[in-house]
Amino acid sequence: MIIDGNKKEMPNTVYDVLIAGAGAAGITLAMNLGKDGFKVALVESGDFEVNMDVQNLYDGTVSGNLPLEDRYLTSSRWRFFGGSTNFWAGWCRPFDALDFKEREW
Repeated sequence: MIIDGNKKEMPNTVYDVLIAGAGAAGITLAMNLGKDGFKVALVESGDFEVNMDVQNLYDGTVSGNLPLEDRYLTSSRWRFFGGSTNFWAGWCRPFDALDFKEREW
């Protein structure tokens, strides 16, 4: 069941688990806990499409040498259903052996 808290009164329900964020991890966790019989609430601050008013809640300042430093916080994460996975363009794959090798740094 999907409830838009902006458009409808929230139900008076007790859940076993509340998960904040409907990105890859939140959705996966909610689905698996639901299959195991837990009553799960998955809460997402965004909508099903990008809403810049909500996205701008990430606005802030950063220090260091980050890419796009002036807009890093609002451009590196996405606050809507599916989260940043909406921008992965299918580039999601298992780790390579190289990913587990020790490096000097």
